Amino acid sequence: MRYILTILISIIICSWNTIYAEQITVHGRITQDTTWQGNIWVIDNVTVSAGVTLRIMPGTKILFKHYRGYKEPNKRLRIDVLGGNLIAEGTPDFPIYFTSDSDRPQNGDWSMIHIENSDNTRFKYCVIEFAQQGLNIWHSNPLITNSVIRWNNWEGLYFESYSQPIIENCQIYENGYNGLAAEQFNSITIKQSEFYRNGTNGIHIDASTAEIIQCNVHSNLANGISVDDNGLLKIYGCRIYDNMDCAIGYGEGENIVELSNTVLDYQKICGNFKNISSTIYPIEHIEVGFSPDNSHSLNYIPGDKDLDRYRYVYPDYDVTRKVLKKIGEGLGLTWSLTFDGTYLWTATLDGKVYKIAPNNGDIIKIYNTSLVQPWGMTFDGNFLWIVDFAQKKLFKFDPNSGRILDSFETPDPVGGCKGITWDGDYLYLLSWTHPAIYKLDTSGNLLKTIDLKNGGGGGITWDGNYFWVSDSTKILKYDKEGNLVGWIYSASEGTWDLAWDGEYLWASQRTNENWNDAKIFQIQVLNDSLTKTISEITINGQIGNPNFNYQQPITISISLIPFGMENIEADWWIVAKTPFGVFFYSYFQNKWDSNITTAYQGKLQYISDLDLFTINQLPVGNYTIYFGVDTSRDGNITFEQLFYDYIEFIITD
Repeated sequence: MRYILTILISIIICSWNTIYAEQITVHGRITQDTTWQGNIWVIDNVTVSAGVTLRIMPGTKILFKHYRGYKEPNKRLRIDVLGGNLIAEGTPDFPIYFTSDSDRPQNGDWSMIHIENSDNTRFKYCVIEFAQQGLNIWHSNPLITNSVIRWNNWEGLYFESYSQPIIENCQIYENGYNGLAAEQFNSITIKQSEFYRNGTNGIHIDASTAEIIQCNVHSNLANGISVDDNGLLKIYGCRIYDNMDCAIGYGEGENIVELSNTVLDYQKICGNFKNISSTIYPIEHIEVGFSPDNSHSLNYIPGDKDLDRYRYVYPDYDVTRKVLKKIGEGLGLTWSLTFDGTYLWTATLDGKVYKIAPNNGDIIKIYNTSLVQPWGMTFDGNFLWIVDFAQKKLFKFDPNSGRILDSFETPDPVGGCKGITWDGDYLYLLSWTHPAIYKLDTSGNLLKTIDLKNGGGGGITWDGNYFWVSDSTKILKYDKEGNLVGWIYSASEGTWDLAWDGEYLWASQRTNENWNDAKIFQIQVLNDSLTKTISEITINGQIGNPNFNYQQPITISISLIPFGMENIEADWWIVAKTPFGVFFYSYFQNKWDSNITTAYQGKLQYISDLDLFTINQLPVGNYTIYFGVDTSRDGNITFEQLFYDYIEFIITD
């Protein structure tokens, strides 16, 4: 098989070199001022170091190698600017593109451009598309002008924690969540820009200030503009119309809205506001100064349940865990989760606290509370403890009356905490801004800080012996000294919080924020060891359940990640279940056989996206192809030692 793998890899490398012959490949850390020009192919994550400037010349195309699985999250690529600057200034004739390298791109093909602690980052005449999130900006003051941000899974523009951007002459449209979101103490200036057909709000301002001047905000699937958590909006000469909910929607806290010369076209403002005078009036059309390439238009808003091909929810089974149950349909985002010995408790974004039956999801009790962002919950045997991220406070909550009995500040007054658990004696809060657990007594005294050596941030629970902490597409298992002792894969995109019922994990999953699906998953841990082999099989880059016309070529690819099991001898299996029988694939004979046949017997090794074969004109019907390895080496499929993955697809006429 090694010889065959070598031949196959050589073929793939040759084809890549042909496709990208005129491109420059980039990856890794940039430690000195650098200029990109031409076609730039990002093949691994790029980091711009502190004090360094990455300059991108007009007409440059930044092509991110796309990834559509969930088992190797680092393969969904990004650019991180950490204390440096990114200057991407195109022209009307030669704009700059940040996009997918796929010939059939889709939302979520790459991760994001993350900017942190940058004072001189600039984007001008740029297009940012097909990412999970377009721009993700913390503690920075970028200038973003004459640019188009579209077709991203989450926000087009996201600002967090003391950023002061200026956005001017931009179009932000068809992003899965908010067109622009600013959370936690930002000051935003937006001029002559258009926000339309975004999955939730056109603009969302949370605990921040925004001055919005001569913008057109329309056709968004929630509010045109929303303000939450004591935010401040100053709106001058804007047109806000045809949004699904309100022209301006209001969340929690004392939000202030000042309005001048704004046209609403019969849309209502869903809260108090103050009219102010100015000489700024609306403009009819927003001009970005160039026409972006629309040859790969999505033709849907990310999150569309019928058309979106992105995999928000992962398969119920993989080698690390099995989803046993999903409950909570209709609750929306459930930000907190805990188990009291009999019932589950959760909290939603509107501050409601729910008591839920774990067997069927029935709601036993609902409390309306003053909580703003209840991002973590635990039960100490008598009381609930709920951490409010926005208020930076921990609340002691009586589950019998719904009353708040006490509160105190969380240990990190700036970054905040997200996630809390109880070990029988002490409270443990999870930091939001860096991987650490704070140990507290019930009076709020900080007793210890536990640094998590392998990352993690979000939900946390205690299983009696270990912490479980969410992180990207994994749920990590830690001891009390912060040492990683195991992990499993998450069950969907975004694990908000975790609970332990004595036998199983429960996870509050984001799936897609705009779906009212069941988001509380009961999970059986199958293999949480650090030593295991992960196999993955894809079809045309997809891990979902795709449909194909019988004339459409399909390419089967495999990946293998032998965590701590490199060079161990194993049986390799490729098995196809088809409308006309079950068949086993042999590498050496390059054929399928109805008799049990190993594909290969040999050492485990790392394989990344290896194309096995391309076929077409398959008969109409349902197909399942399995790829797995087992270490029994007996020529039979030994399930006790089997690591496998499978993909189902349908051939239509």
